[in-house]
Amino acid sequence: NTLFLALGRLGWDDRPGIGLDERGRPDIQWLPVPDPETPSFYIAKYPVTNAQFQAFIDAEDGYADPRWWVDFAERQDNPLQPTWPEANAPRTDVDWFEAMAFCRWLTHRGKVPRGGWEILLPTDQQWRQAYVGDSGRDFPWQGELDPNRHANYGDTDLTRTSAVGLFPDGVASSGALDMAGNVWEWCLEKYDSETGGIGFAVIDSRDDLRVMRGGSWSYSPGDLNSAKRDRNFADYRLDYVGFRLICRPPSANDH
Repeated sequence: NTLFLALGRLGWDDRPGIGLDERGRPDIQWLPVPDPETPSFYIAKYPVTNAQFQAFIDAEDGYADPRWWVDFAERQDNPLQPTWPEANAPRTDVDWFEAMAFCRWLTHRGKVPRGGWEILLPTDQQWRQAYVGDSGRDFPWQGELDPNRHANYGDTDLTRTSAVGLFPDGVASSGALDMAGNVWEWCLEKYDSETGGIGFAVIDSRDDLRVMRGGSWSYSPGDLNSAKRDRNFADYRLDYVGFRLICRPPSANDH
């Protein structure tokens, strides 16, 4: 992790899907789910990194553009500085609304694997499908969870985020990395605190609890389980929460 974070600080981590493309747009490496022949959606191989979110902040039509915040009850005046700023670390300290605005901006920029599709946060079901597929398993790997091989979580003792993609033995069934640990990932739906269930809500409610998936660098092994979901208020910005993108056919009915 130390070596890769050093590469991130220097801007020398040139792995595909982590930084920017030749046009200065986030270079998303899209993976088809459930299979290459008939994908119902695509998922990003990695969570959004600091370099990728910074491109949104810096763009003239990016973070400051009111188009990406329409119907949101909450709009932060300015982004927070991430707790750990290395370019190849997952972007933390970003709320649900900021993540959704990023999705809208990147859709507008045309960084989609299929024409006319849109970029969004994954639904709870999409996230689980990409993580373990139809296997019904708790984790995408066989055998016991190993903090040195599978994920950055509380037992790994890094006490912070790691550069993305450093735990290849923890690869999800879709091929995505870091779905277990590193950062909790915002999902599209609201969380019902009374029932523990989920459902869709209009995007202009700042008091909604929103679903998060995957566990983080500071959480326990049980939080990496495919059946586990957590939640937080949509306008909270925390050092253990980030987000990952999906791309799917457009729909106006569920967000």
